Amino acid sequence: MPKVSVIVTVKNDKRLIDLIKALEKQTFKDFEVLIADSSEERIFKGETKLYMKYFHTKPMTIADSLMFLAKKASSEIIAITESDCVPNERWLEDLINEYEDKKTIIVGSQDIVSPRVEVISFASLLVPKDAFKIKMNKKLKVAEDTDWFMSLKEKGFKFKKINKALVIHYKDPIKRIFRSFDYAKSHAYIYVKHKKEDRIIKSIGFQIIQSFYSLVTAVTLFAYWFYYKIKIILKKELK
Repeated sequence: MPKVSVIVTVKNDKRLIDLIKALEKQTFKDFEVLIADSSEERIFKGETKLYMKYFHTKPMTIADSLMFLAKKASSEIIAITESDCVPNERWLEDLINEYEDKKTIIVGSQDIVSPRVEVISFASLLVPKDAFKIKMNKKLKVAEDTDWFMSLKEKGFKFKKINKALVIHYKDPIKRIFRSFDYAKSHAYIYVKHKKEDRIIKSIGFQIIQSFYSLVTAVTLFAYWFYYKIKIILKKELK
C-alpha cells in the first residue's frame, strides 16, 4: 500500500498534463495518484510512470469528485492539489515530513499567479483520510473548500501552515470576476452557517474600499490618457 494518495479533480483544464509531469519528478516516491476527470473528453491520454488511477466520470462538483476519490484512495494519508497547480519537486516530501496525527491538516505554500490574497485552498494540503468522514457540501458551486475547512475545525481538526511544499497556482482573475456573484452567495451562506457573520461585515468593507480605489484608478488612467494624447498633438502642431 502506498504511503500517500494524491487526489486531483479536473474539468476541461489541459494544465493537468503539467501537473502530472511535476508529480513524476517528486523526490518522494511512495505514492499513488487518483484523478477524477469530469471533462466531456478525457484530458490525459498519454503514458506515465506514476502509479495512477484515472477515472473519466460523469459531470460532478469538486466536492463530489474529492469525496469519490477519497473513497478510492488506498492510503490513510491523502494529499490534495488542483489541476491548475504545479508543485515543486519536494512538494510531497515537505508535506510528509510535517505529518503529525489524524487530527492535523498540513497546509503547504502557494505562489498564486494572480493579484489576490493567499488563502487556504485545495492547492497544497496533506489530509488524514479520517477528515473525509466530514462530508463536503455538494450543493455549493464555489467555496466548498472554505465550508469544509470550517466544518473540520468545528470537529476538532487543526490546520498547520508550513512555509514549504510550494505549488505554483495559476488563477484566472477574469474568470473570477464573472463568478463574483456565486462567491458572494456561497460565502454569505457559509459565514451564517458557521456563525462567522463578522467576516461578512469585514468583506463588505473591503469590497467597498477595493471598488473605490478601482474607480479612482480607472478615472486617473482615463484622465492621463487624455492628457498625454493632447500633449503629443500640441507638440506636433507647434513644430
